[in-house]
Order: sequence, then C-alpha cells, then structure tokens
Amino acid sequence: MTSKLLLISLLSLIIAACTSQAESANLPTQLRDHLSQTENSYENADTLWQQVLDGDAAVSCALTITVPEPFDLTVAQAEQHPESVIVRNHLNNAIAILTEIKLLWENECQQESPAVSLSTMRLAVGLLDDAEAEIRAADEAWVAWQS
Repeated sequence: MTSKLLLISLLSLIIAACTSQAESANLPTQLRDHLSQTENSYENADTLWQQVLDGDAAVSCALTITVPEPFDLTVAQAEQHPESVIVRNHLNNAIAILTEIKLLWENECQQESPAVSLSTMRLAVGLLDDAEAEIRAADEAWVAWQS
C-alpha cells in the first residue's frame, strides 16, 4: 500500500513538472495574445472617445468598451522568465487604465446631460495617453525579452 502511495505521489510530481514546463513554454505566446487583446481594447476605446471628441451624433451608450482581465503569472513562470514580469506589469497597468476608461464611459452614459463635459473629455484623453504608453512599454519589453 505504501509503495502504491509513493508511486502515485511520484507520478503526480512528474505530471505537475511537465505541466509547469508546458505552461512556461507557452508563456511568450500567452502574453503576446493578451497584449494583442489589450491593444484591441485600447483601439476600441480610443475610437469611441475620439467620436465623442469630434461631436459625432452617432455615438451611443449601446457602444461598450471591453477590457481583458489582468494577466496572471505563476511564481514558477516569474522565476523561470523574469523578463515576463516587466511585460506583465506594463500590460496590467494598461488594463487597469482601460478599466478606468471603461468606467468613465459607463458613468457618462448614466448622466442625463446630452453633452460630455470638457473635464471628462480631458480625463479620457489623458487616460488614453497613459494606456497607450503602458501598452507601448509592454510591447517593447516583450520584444526585448524575445530578442
């Protein structure tokens, strides 16, 4: 009975190690995909707010901004690929800013005023600039890591 338990424990450790190696091998692709999703979210948010700034009457609160979830790294992934931590940090900063932009849009849609205030537009533009900078930094860090 003890040898069966030992064998099961050993097999579990081997499977866990193989899974961890497979996850680490896919990490650059996973981060690149998440970065692409975040870039798409930024482009959509930027387009929406640009339409608001341009006074486009077709802008509707039916339009939404979708933001990906933050990217998680396991401790093992971070230890095996320390460069990925820099990418993840910039990526998650961009996602946090895009979440603010999304909430700003949702809040604006709750207002009864037909026009967006100048202060809200300035805030949106500033947040978009910040998100773009974080995305650019994440992209540059990803390229440096893969070089």
